[in-house]
Amino acid sequence: MRNDFIVFIKPIVLLFVIITTSCKERGLQEDGTLKKTISFIIQNKINETIDFPFLYDSLVYKIPDNSILKVEKILINKGFKKIRSGRGNHIRGPRIVIKTFKKEDCYCEVSKIYYSSQNSGYEITERIKCLLENSSDIANKIK
Repeated sequence: MRNDFIVFIKPIVLLFVIITTSCKERGLQEDGTLKKTISFIIQNKINETIDFPFLYDSLVYKIPDNSILKVEKILINKGFKKIRSGRGNHIRGPRIVIKTFKKEDCYCEVSKIYYSSQNSGYEITERIKCLLENSSDIANKIK
């Protein structure tokens, strides 16, 4: 049991180190570190939601009708196909955009969340969760 726990925790700790050591005041470097982090998440399919709160360095004051996600662009460049998308209200903010992507046996669910802020604007966070097709979470939502 202990070895299983260590095997599970090791990728999460490594991912945390990658993200925290590469975060700058203005966010993750979209051209390098973010791509490496997404590749790590896809490769390990750890079935954990990973948030990227530093991708956007300023507030937005209007929520767009169509939302392109930074993580989405990376997945598409890696050959993933969008199989589902939707948007709605979020508990801590006015809007959440969710898109599901698939490549071979891997499903990735990507979200962009607009959080209400005290400055009448919206803070934006993106998150991703990837898992194997035979996992019970994302795959069962789609079937």
